[in-house]
Amino acid sequence: MLQGSLPEFTIVDLLHLLASSAKTGVIRFSRGRGGITQAGALYFRDGRPVSAETDGREGRDALDLLCSWNAGSFAYHDGATTPRESLEEPATLLLEKAAAVQEEWLGIWNVLHDASAVVRLVTDLPTGVEKVQIGRGEWKLVAGLSGPQVLSVLAQRAGGGLAAYRTLRKLAEDGLLRVEVRE
Repeated sequence: MLQGSLPEFTIVDLLHLLASSAKTGVIRFSRGRGGITQAGALYFRDGRPVSAETDGREGRDALDLLCSWNAGSFAYHDGATTPRESLEEPATLLLEKAAAVQEEWLGIWNVLHDASAVVRLVTDLPTGVEKVQIGRGEWKLVAGLSGPQVLSVLAQRAGGGLAAYRTLRKLAEDGLLRVEVRE
């Protein structure tokens, strides 16, 4: 049985490994964060990723979220199958997209640090900024910030996943959101 930890291996590393070995089975992922245990699964048939699941999400949405995991553990179980195949793209395209998404998550974490960070709106606009224009998605996040909040909780209220974290990163990069890393 193949098992290990993230980030020793990344999701993309595991996708490459199983795609090249033409295996059928499942990689089960788990991690604990902020007192909450999360689980995910990535199924393969003859080396092709056919299904991804985590946090109530399936398919590409779940795979994109799994690509954000930079901590946790995994174990591969040979021969496991799934009745629901939620990934239909060719393996090479999925690998390319997963690598790009993983790279994007690295950029997000460079700005936001960690899902357990506390965020709050700044009380004053950054120097030189006189006017702020934000879109509907950004407004939804800003309107929900009545005080300091844990990043993952705020992202979940905004629908979770990559889109919510993209918006939070933009707000932080624009100087409208302050990120405080918990020690």
